[in-house]
Amino acid sequence: MKFELIISNKNELTQLLEEVKEKQRRKQRGEKEETAQQKERRERLFRINHPMPSFQEAYRDHGMSRFVKLARPKENKAVWMTSFWPINWGDQSMMWPVSKNALSYKGTPRLEELATPKKDHRLDHPDRIPTESYDFSCGRPSVILKVNPLAMKAEPSDRVVELAKPKQTIPEFEERVQRDNYVFSCGRSSPIWAVSLGAKTAEERERTMQLAQPKKPDARYRPCRDPIWPVAEAAKRGSPTPRVENLARPKTRPDGPFREPTWQVSSASRRAVASARVQELAKSKQLAEGYQPCRNVETPVPKSALRAIATDRTQSLSKPVVRETMDHVQFNPDAFRVSETALRGRVPDRVLELAQPFSRK
Repeated sequence: MKFELIISNKNELTQLLEEVKEKQRRKQRGEKEETAQQKERRERLFRINHPMPSFQEAYRDHGMSRFVKLARPKENKAVWMTSFWPINWGDQSMMWPVSKNALSYKGTPRLEELATPKKDHRLDHPDRIPTESYDFSCGRPSVILKVNPLAMKAEPSDRVVELAKPKQTIPEFEERVQRDNYVFSCGRSSPIWAVSLGAKTAEERERTMQLAQPKKPDARYRPCRDPIWPVAEAAKRGSPTPRVENLARPKTRPDGPFREPTWQVSSASRRAVASARVQELAKSKQLAEGYQPCRNVETPVPKSALRAIATDRTQSLSKPVVRETMDHVQFNPDAFRVSETALRGRVPDRVLELAQPFSRK
């Protein structure tokens, strides 16, 4: 079998080889070759339904301007949609400009209700939870206790004065380190030492001058080429070849065969009458018999409930319970002590039954 084809894609070559192998297998099995209609049923065909792009419309520049355009590096298109001007984080500056409609928009009553901050119930009980403790800490009081003025005026006893004296060293003690080094550092001497006058006036030796020379690179070393190099005059005056012009043409993609939003309706379509079957299919799907819709989430409150006055018991139950935080509990030694009444209490039978563990086999 001979094939004279122009293969432009690796996938097409692979597909042709698979078809040839399939035909050889069918001949060996004695099967008939399938027709084009059967092959189309077995495989799903994809056809190109748009014309080829016109390269003449995409080409505009000539000569030096074309070279400058081709010499530009490729730009990242993702930056167009993801970049914005520099923003100082922490303030209320917007990343994107706010439209005038959004600035003049008035919120709905529901939105204003949700924007109302939560009430701080600690303000109703300042004696239990002082708000001053939360100004510079997490609510805990200062660990530095206030000293009583009477204690400030008291005179210490002889025993207290004796205990307050620092420990004295023995007379035979000799300090080995220099305390002057501990005044402004941790005891180490300065790394900068004094240079003697003889070293300052000494003459330089030839060996010292040789060692002071910096290390030289290898004779075969070549530095990196400068990314910007001068362009030759011949290259500036040159003109691209037709092959380069053909490769430089950008790929054009048409918008597609989109139809207009409005089109003319024929007179026959205007006079057409729908059949009984079409009218039956045009009916929307009905709900099942006995269907009850979901109950509305917002239940209207009756007027009698709106005009009702809460009792004293209801008002006492509606008050929030203010409990002390764990910061106060840790200073209370009786926080977890069980009362004597609870110790003498009797556990009901139902609680004992629920307290029994599960018996798993």
